[in-house]
Amino acid sequence: MAIWSLPKIQYGVLRSGAIALSRLKKTPSGFPTLRPQDSRRLAEQIRDVVDENLELIRAGDSETKAALLGIIASIKGTDAAAYPREILALRIQQARIHLVSNDLGSVRESLAPWLDRPHAAEAGVHELAALYIFEGKLNLLEGLATQDIGPKALRRLLMLARLRPQSAHTLFRQFSPLVAVHTGSPAPTGLAALVVRWAKAYVRLNRPTSRFAGLPVRIAAHLTVYIGGVALNVWRRLPKSVETRRIARRGEGLVVSRAMGGIGDLIMMTPGLRALAKRYGRPVKFVISRKFFPVFENNPDVELIDMDGPVLDLSQSPNWRNLTICPAGAYESRVAPFVKRGRVRTFAGGMGVSWKHLRKSGTKPFIALSERDRAFAASFLKARGFGERTLIGVQPYSRDSYKDHPGIVDMI
Repeated sequence: MAIWSLPKIQYGVLRSGAIALSRLKKTPSGFPTLRPQDSRRLAEQIRDVVDENLELIRAGDSETKAALLGIIASIKGTDAAAYPREILALRIQQARIHLVSNDLGSVRESLAPWLDRPHAAEAGVHELAALYIFEGKLNLLEGLATQDIGPKALRRLLMLARLRPQSAHTLFRQFSPLVAVHTGSPAPTGLAALVVRWAKAYVRLNRPTSRFAGLPVRIAAHLTVYIGGVALNVWRRLPKSVETRRIARRGEGLVVSRAMGGIGDLIMMTPGLRALAKRYGRPVKFVISRKFFPVFENNPDVELIDMDGPVLDLSQSPNWRNLTICPAGAYESRVAPFVKRGRVRTFAGGMGVSWKHLRKSGTKPFIALSERDRAFAASFLKARGFGERTLIGVQPYSRDSYKDHPGIVDMI
């Protein structure tokens, strides 16, 4: 029989937060007044409550499960939906609840939009790792052949290590249970085989039921993580095949993706994209939302790919640059108010373009206009009596209302 076990005070706090979010008003420009840090704070509270009550749900407490899923659903219907990273965090908690109650179909449904499209997720490496580990657990529970799970986990691990080399050891530890499933068919070679071998060693040492115990075993487990992380870092720097090295050198596997933000940030990326195109002598594969295609359709430096189009296997790309987690925002929040680098430079750095090479190819953002675009602009301005005057456009409001100047209405 189901028993209400979720503490009333926890439910009350979360429910009050969800109601407060639903009552928030919009800015004069129609954007939410909710700040991302407020939405993130509530998502973290929900994570903590899920942590505390996961065993209850595992034991079959349907009331607690329904209460938590109901709160998550209500928050997703508020202005919090304007911040995809927070929505993804909520989806992960939703998937955890379904996983411990063995509702595998709902787990996959919760995470489906991002499992095959990591470039579409406004997520850091650790959120992507959580997604792929969920996917691996799902595959195991659904009975997918183990010869498919291990190699897939290994490819995912390498992809994430390329995105964030400094987290190689943490990623190795997280993925080891899935990588250790590798049956050796097809047999990994070189550094890949070394990563698999140390992953299996770590899993053996880290078993809760192991008859070994004590400090020596813990030291050995830490040592396997260290060696496995080193092997992973070397492997991601030295791709395993001559063909992959050739692709990386020529820029054939170069992909730049951006799943969030607006036109302004995309235009700030044009100098970096131009520098990459000049370096490799070919257009850069630029993965963005189709609604922004008109801005770049005449730009010779990019090959546009629809974010929501056919699935891309980025685990096969040795040069994926993910700018969805904004490098400019990370830098600016770290040094504010003493921001000395412009967004052109920080976005280019996120693409692997040095300041030296950026200056050489040009630091000025640009939009490649066709003759038809220019003719329309001239006709539009003439019809409204602007003549030949120089015009400067100002956008008074940001999509993120917390960035708006408090006195902007009076200034206008």
